[in-house]
Amino acid sequence: MKHSSESPRPHEVALAKQIEVEMVEHDLSQGKLAEAIGISRGAMNRYLNNHRTFDYGQIVDIAEVFGLTAGELIRRAESRLH
Repeated sequence: MKHSSESPRPHEVALAKQIEVEMVEHDLSQGKLAEAIGISRGAMNRYLNNHRTFDYGQIVDIAEVFGLTAGELIRRAESRLH
């Protein structure tokens, strides 16, 4: 987990943004996504605002909620960097 004084890396920002895009496309709130992967809405908010970094297991779980593999979700996020 990163410390609050560290700036988020570009790929972390891109992943958070892609998750937000998927949430809109799937009509899913932060609270519902958080519940689906077993964390609090507040924790989800911290992840999406790049105050915390998702671990790989969370990325897998989030991707599954959207009907994607972790690789697909990450590739979509990485496409935002180009």
